[in-house]
Amino acid sequence: MTSSPPICADQRGFERFLRMTGAKASGTKDICMSRFVIALALASLTLEMPIIAVGELPPSTIPACTNGKVNGKRLNTGRLRYVVPKNLIVRKVRDVDYGEYRVFLNTKSGWEALHLFSWGNGTPDSLCSAVPSRTLQLPDGTEGRDARCTKGDNKEARSTGFQSEFAFYDSVSAESAQSFDLIIDSMCYAPGKNR
Repeated sequence: MTSSPPICADQRGFERFLRMTGAKASGTKDICMSRFVIALALASLTLEMPIIAVGELPPSTIPACTNGKVNGKRLNTGRLRYVVPKNLIVRKVRDVDYGEYRVFLNTKSGWEALHLFSWGNGTPDSLCSAVPSRTLQLPDGTEGRDARCTKGDNKEARSTGFQSEFAFYDSVSAESAQSFDLIIDSMCYAPGKNR
C-alpha cells in the first residue's frame, strides 16, 4: 500500500485554498497532484528568490586591449582604456585626491557628463547600489561591478569598474545614457599605461 506524499497531508488547508481561488478538483488524486504542482512551483520561486534578491547578472570578463584602428580617441585611466567619439568634449580633471576625465554631451536639456575616474579612493558602488548588478573581472583577477538604474524622473544612472578606477554617469537622459554606454562598453584592459 502506498501512502500519499506529505504534501497531501493537510486536506482542509488545501480545500480552503481551492475555495478562495475558485479552483476545482475532481477527486483526492487530483487534489494531491494539484498540491504537488503548486508546492513545486512555490519551491521553484523560493529557490530563485535569493538570486533575484542578490541581483546578480551574468559575470563579464574585461578583454585585453588591442592596438587595432578605432573610430575615436583612446583614453587611458590606468589599467583601463576607453574609446571616446571625436565629436564629444573631453576635459581632464586633477585634484589633490583624485583624477578623472569628464566626457560632455550637449543635449536638448543641456550638458550631460560621463565621468571616467582614474585614481583616488572611489568605488563604483555609490550609484545604483540596490539593483541587479554584474560582476566584472580583469585578466589579472581583480573584481569589480557594473550596475545601472533609472532614477525617479526617468533619468538614467550607471556605475561600472573597479576600486579607484571606474566610469559613471548620474541622472542623464536615455539618449545620453546610450551614448555613454557605448564608451563604457568599449572598456578594455591595458595595464602599465600612463594616466
